[in-house]
Amino acid sequence: MNATMTTKYQKAFNYAMYMMLGSYFRRATVTSHCALKTMYLYYAELGNEKQYAMEDIVIKFTENILRKELPEDIWEGEVKIFFRQEEQNTYVAFVGDKYTLVVENHYKGKTTKLKYRVWRSVSSINR
Repeated sequence: MNATMTTKYQKAFNYAMYMMLGSYFRRATVTSHCALKTMYLYYAELGNEKQYAMEDIVIKFTENILRKELPEDIWEGEVKIFFRQEEQNTYVAFVGDKYTLVVENHYKGKTTKLKYRVWRSVSSINR
């Protein structure tokens, strides 16, 4: 698979992550509607079988890892979703008032590698 195709699949996978993982939060909004439309177009081109496969990867990661390892109250918040790509890695950040969750993906079909980091937000000092 060449680099251009990998980028297309990663963008499509980011859309699946936005859609599936974002649904676990109380409310999720995307910050760049232009980027979202581009990702959706790549996602829509895949066809149902590949779309479902991508969704299954996100659901399994969320249920088997994130829901078990992250604090329960992370899912109760509202988040803004940001996307970033660096070389072959893409990042989807879910930024809320209490936590920031960043998921790094190396999309490669069934051998996709997902990693995450989470930070607890620090409250500002009231003046």
